[in-house]
Amino acid sequence: GVALFSFATFIFIIGQVMRVYSDNWVSVWTKRKYEDAGYTTDAFYAGLYGLLVFAFLSLSFIRAYFYYYTGKVGANNIHDASFGAALSAPMHFFHVTPVGKLLS
Repeated sequence: GVALFSFATFIFIIGQVMRVYSDNWVSVWTKRKYEDAGYTTDAFYAGLYGLLVFAFLSLSFIRAYFYYYTGKVGANNIHDASFGAALSAPMHFFHVTPVGKLLS
């Protein structure tokens, strides 16, 4: 529980940092802050921007898959627990309870 939540939060925070930094990089690109260091071509700025966007998209897909996987595991656990409880219920329960209440 706590480890999964911590991992999901970590992935979310890192993904948001990549998104914000890629937006910030556009500002750096337009001001040409690193021209003094010898980076005068647009290929440097565009390449780094593309790398940041790719990292953000990758983390977004990892986060989406992680949420899908944990939701699937949780749903399977709930289903198995409820099905096991229904199978182990006494027969009297099924005679007394209407079918509509069992299905809802």
